[in-house]
Amino acid sequence: MYKSSDVADRLRSMAKLRGVSMASVLSDCGLNFNAMTHMKKSMPNAGSLAKLADRLECSVDYLLGRTTEMLTPGAGQAPAPIQDDGCDLEDAPQLSKDAAEMLELFEQLPGREQVLFLGRLQEAVARTVGEGGARGSGSSPVKAG
Repeated sequence: MYKSSDVADRLRSMAKLRGVSMASVLSDCGLNFNAMTHMKKSMPNAGSLAKLADRLECSVDYLLGRTTEMLTPGAGQAPAPIQDDGCDLEDAPQLSKDAAEMLELFEQLPGREQVLFLGRLQEAVARTVGEGGARGSGSSPVKAG
């Protein structure tokens, strides 16, 4: 059984070894700054764990404690790409309190549950605003099945 707190400890150790702050690592991976707090109780989803491993140039197996061998820089594992859209974080729109709370709760769900939740949410939006409004959002419906 994997312990999320052990994963968090290994993440912190790898960040220190790589000479970067955890805040920087989380930001580079597009993760919420509260992700480390949530890891005390909840395992990150597979996608987030893969992004973190790539950014820290180590294997997911190392973060999970399945191996003691970590990859070293230049071993063929590329860091997660940093998305630079040309805007400063200070200028970026902030999430509402409700949206931030929903995102934090969503990130605690396992990957499959996230997909199912997105499908239910899209159905609710489609019922509320009609099919035209849901299609206008720029995203395609997620099939939950």
